[in-house]
Amino acid sequence: MINTAFAWESTAGHVWVPEWRVPLVAGPSVIGGTLSMLVVLPLTTSMICTLGIRSYQRGGLRVLRADALPPAVRSLMVGPVRRGLRLAAGSVAAFGPVTILAGSTLLGHGVSRGAYVASQAIAGVLLGAMVTPVAAMAAMAEPAGASG
Repeated sequence: MINTAFAWESTAGHVWVPEWRVPLVAGPSVIGGTLSMLVVLPLTTSMICTLGIRSYQRGGLRVLRADALPPAVRSLMVGPVRRGLRLAAGSVAAFGPVTILAGSTLLGHGVSRGAYVASQAIAGVLLGAMVTPVAAMAAMAEPAGASG
């Protein structure tokens, strides 16, 4: 919902959203918006998810055994900010090239505002479905005092 709201607000007054513009200078674009989401969503998800888990841990939620987690998840037990940055880097590495290639070849000259907002909503849901469980597992296994 947050990603959809950002997409809606950033395109206020626009009927059409181009496939690419210089971010933060020339206005919204499909590729720029998606690349931004690949960074912002994992970072904020990690921080918000960790806050929620810490609250439940104070109420009695047990800490997961780290040795029961896959090594990739254990490598994310570094505190919420560093975890979010690592997840963001992984998201950009995994999906950034596809975003640029698909956006450059399939979109032509852009999309309508409604199509842009819908695509950002769908992309946000899909990315969130991949990032949130990993961030949650790492947060549930790290000591409550972990920062970073």
